[in-house]
Amino acid sequence: VLCVTPPRHSCSRGVEGSWFSVELQFFFTPTHYSLRHGWASADGALRSWEFASSVDGDEWQAVRVHHDDHSLGGRFATHTWSLAGALPATKFRVRMLGPHWGGRHFLYCSGFEMYGKCGDSHFFAGN
Repeated sequence: VLCVTPPRHSCSRGVEGSWFSVELQFFFTPTHYSLRHGWASADGALRSWEFASSVDGDEWQAVRVHHDDHSLGGRFATHTWSLAGALPATKFRVRMLGPHWGGRHFLYCSGFEMYGKCGDSHFFAGN
């Protein structure tokens, strides 16, 4: 899953727990994911958030949790993180766990990518 647009300013409403999600029409097991900061300065960069997955959109499993992460601290900065032990899912979410570097709750993100393996729906079929 790949975002190929040039960097643009983009953000959520400034509420606690801001999030975005991606829903796929197939099962996907991520091994890595990337984010691109969505603002022209480091002030609004994500600092504490979780990357989570779900099969039904009701129950989410944290795949990776970030606390006081400095990786996105630049103008439209990008970073890729590895994911260990992720299970196959169809829905993926990035949710803020606290304010960004500027102390507010706007989720600035202008790029999202996932890398991994397609398929694996048999995992949930009991096979």
